[in-house]
Amino acid sequence: MKPSKVIIVIIIAAAVNIVLSQDSKDKNFINRFYLKAGYELLSFNNVTVFKSGRNAYVSEGLKGFTGSIGYEYSKKLSFEIQYKSMDDVSYGYDKEAYMVYSSGEIYYLYGEGGMTSNYINLRANYFVNEDRRENPIYFIGSLNLGFQQVRNSEVKEYPDRTETIANNYNRFIIGPEAGIGIYFDLGIISFHTEMTFSSRTSLLNRDKKYTENSLTLNFSPILNFNL
Repeated sequence: MKPSKVIIVIIIAAAVNIVLSQDSKDKNFINRFYLKAGYELLSFNNVTVFKSGRNAYVSEGLKGFTGSIGYEYSKKLSFEIQYKSMDDVSYGYDKEAYMVYSSGEIYYLYGEGGMTSNYINLRANYFVNEDRRENPIYFIGSLNLGFQQVRNSEVKEYPDRTETIANNYNRFIIGPEAGIGIYFDLGIISFHTEMTFSSRTSLLNRDKKYTENSLTLNFSPILNFNL
């Protein structure tokens, strides 16, 4: 089973366990929890710096999936722990002259890479009105924590041979997210539509020049624990 599916299953299992472990006197507490599973479209861009110092840029549309467990702190404020995965990203830079000798011999360099990304988002949603059917708009603030598996390789091409340098490692990233959402209150099963913008950067000194940005449109059905 893929890590993304495992994490979503863990979130759902944890939420169900909370519900089943509560005494009947705590039903008001239980009713505050909800589950979300979402599908989103992303406009994603990033800058990757290879070991040689060359840059590679990505700007493309991607797809992603989300799973969340939320808690309604009040009629206007709710908190969520959200897991997010998105399509793998590929990038690279074209062949270029690496070194030219007086004899006329030219050495070339080019690179390519890819990464797999998973995120945990700590979110707060603030509704402008306690009656969500009267005014369904809410604002989103979030802290994004990301884990990426990075696979980079560069090739030095000599007249008589080629040399490949692989650089595979894990990257940790962090950054803020802000957005706006619309809540469709349909009872036990409700629905969210959200648009958010986020910007993240690397926590590692060796990868401190890495940055990424994403603009997302998310569609999420919600299961409310109205027991």
